[in-house]
Amino acid sequence: MQRFQNILVFIENHERDKAAVARAVSLATRNEARLAFISVVHDIEGPARFFRRSGEDIDVRQLSEAEALERLEGIREESVANVKDAEIVVCSGVPFLEIVRDVICNKRDLVIMTAEEEAAHGMRGLFFGSTSMHLMRKCPCPVWVLNSIAHDTFDGVLAAVDPNPMYTKKRTAINRTILELASSLARIENASLHIVHAWDVFGEATLRGAKVRFSENEIGEWAREVSGGHRLALNRLIESVDTTDLDTHVHFVRGDEGVLIPQISQEEKIDAIVMGTVSRTGLGGFLMGNSAERILRQVECSVMTCKPADFKTPVAPEG
Repeated sequence: MQRFQNILVFIENHERDKAAVARAVSLATRNEARLAFISVVHDIEGPARFFRRSGEDIDVRQLSEAEALERLEGIREESVANVKDAEIVVCSGVPFLEIVRDVICNKRDLVIMTAEEEAAHGMRGLFFGSTSMHLMRKCPCPVWVLNSIAHDTFDGVLAAVDPNPMYTKKRTAINRTILELASSLARIENASLHIVHAWDVFGEATLRGAKVRFSENEIGEWAREVSGGHRLALNRLIESVDTTDLDTHVHFVRGDEGVLIPQISQEEKIDAIVMGTVSRTGLGGFLMGNSAERILRQVECSVMTCKPADFKTPVAPEG
């Protein structure tokens, strides 16, 4: 976690954001990192922006920005005595756009936020709201979304990796980043580290089809070969990151990662997941990888997501 030197915390509701503020301050203090707090108010334009009272037009957006500024100043005063020169940013617009623009402009290397209020009531599939999902898709730096009722310490950290031997080194490089971040977090929290790699045999149903007619022995031999390749790739990944001082558990499981990772997370009582998101452009705009999206819609623990080194955000630096 020492890689983080310029941390941005998104503040939406002071009371609910206390866990995020505390972790950001702790991390910034430990790393001697820069720390900034950002609030984004709705960009009200036209007649709705002004409230007329006693012949005077009151600028509602201006009042909202002043209120946000006062709230951030209060957070800075009560929370960051050990962090020098904590920065305050108040702007108007769409939250995820303004956050990404700030990340680009100020070269932030981590965004920390609390799961949105409308998503925090325990309804499965709604834990991560609009802003957090947009940031996980489009923010160029890692995004750490915390449960508002997160414990003071984490007992279990899960690294969701995919060192597929069929992928290029460039595509699998993110796995080392994931494992480094997860092991560092487990070390800080004195937590157990769970490394999960879910693999499967591509085209197995086709091999069993009437036209191909492979025998079960042939399919089994192919599955063992595929398993061996994945196991070797996973072992190499684990050997590349020092986890010898940690209580490490390796889960090498066959099946759909979109199902297995949430299942293991629940069984092992995981407090934080570190995973990668591989985005692509499609008809629906910028989309997250299918497995990552499915995992995020099934878990209710804190999640840190990171992108490949060559990721390019679709958000323009200026609105």
